[in-house]
Amino acid sequence: MVAGPAQFQVKGKILTWQPPRVFEYEWKVSPVPEMPRGEDFIFRYELTQQEGSTLLTITYRHITKQTAYGFAPGTHVLLDRLRSSTKQRITSRLDDTIY
Repeated sequence: MVAGPAQFQVKGKILTWQPPRVFEYEWKVSPVPEMPRGEDFIFRYELTQQEGSTLLTITYRHITKQTAYGFAPGTHVLLDRLRSSTKQRITSRLDDTIY
């Protein structure tokens, strides 16, 4: 897949697929000027039932701080698309802690 304004070359595979609860995959980005060493990280989306609602937990692992700062602001697009695809009320609380 080619993605992003810089046209990153992205490869990877699905690591966990447990519909409708868990989807986890790797994102392997080939080196580009913005990321001279490329990237190799994992995205995980997990749904958990909680007192009459559903909690969506998004986890990014092995992502560099520099890439996280560039990537995190776009997370709202994922949440906006999720919100538009459901008729249920969706609230969000983003924990923007970057380690």
